[in-house]
Amino acid sequence: MREDEDVRKLLRDIIRKETGDDRKQAVRIMAVPGEAERAGSGADFFPAKRDEGIGDVVRKLKNVIDTLRGKNRELNESIQTAMEGEANAREELRSMSLRAQRLENTVSTLKERNEALAQEAGQYKAAMKELQKNIQYLRNELEIQKKKSLAMENEAEEKEEALQSRFAAGYACFMAYQELDAECKRDLSGVIRHGEDFESFICCLAQSRALEKIWDEMLACIMDGRQDSVDILDDVFKYSMGLVNKTLSQPYYERLSVPEGAPFDSDLERLVPDSPNQGQVQAVYLEGFRNRYSHQIIRKSLVSL
Repeated sequence: MREDEDVRKLLRDIIRKETGDDRKQAVRIMAVPGEAERAGSGADFFPAKRDEGIGDVVRKLKNVIDTLRGKNRELNESIQTAMEGEANAREELRSMSLRAQRLENTVSTLKERNEALAQEAGQYKAAMKELQKNIQYLRNELEIQKKKSLAMENEAEEKEEALQSRFAAGYACFMAYQELDAECKRDLSGVIRHGEDFESFICCLAQSRALEKIWDEMLACIMDGRQDSVDILDDVFKYSMGLVNKTLSQPYYERLSVPEGAPFDSDLERLVPDSPNQGQVQAVYLEGFRNRYSHQIIRKSLVSL
């Protein structure tokens, strides 16, 4: 090491100096008379003195060398400790760098996740807003449907009441029909089959062709003077017309109203036997009926002038 080299250099310089001084003294003794004898008388002493000086120097140097070597060892140990500390510091720095990199990656991942969550939150907000609009729309629709439902309930109640009323009227017609004479029932058997069964009776009266048959039977009863049968058949005819109009999309049929005192109209009316041919209507025996849309007169009213 450099310290050992410096010590060796110092030792060579000291030895070289000591050797040079001895040589100068020997030359001086030889040049001056009487000096040799004095020098010869102390010949045994000089080498011992020189050896003693060199030994002291060497011992001092050895002590210095030992001290320097101890310091060198301490320095090496300090350097080794410093190098180990530097290695540990570098390792710790590398570990911290890795942790910092992982932390940076985690932060980056969290930022990306946060951006994704923010985007999802925006989508959820938009969806929630749309859902709230739909809910409000449905609430409005529910209110409308409630009102419609209430109106339908009221209408259903009215229809139920009307149905019950028609059922009662129909049943009354059915019971009255049972009082008709056999001839009337026979004449109407083509349209009112199983007249003794209420459901069958109602179904037969709901057919439009039943109107003409019942009206013709009323006319025959009028001509025969069977007024009781006419009254029963007139109620059955009115009930049948109501059922037929209910089965159609619109009410097609209506009675012909003929006010007394009105001028005779051959297009709408027919005369009973023995009635004058001209004049004003004096009596209406049987109202006719027509198709209200085509204005076709299906049966003319029976009147007298």
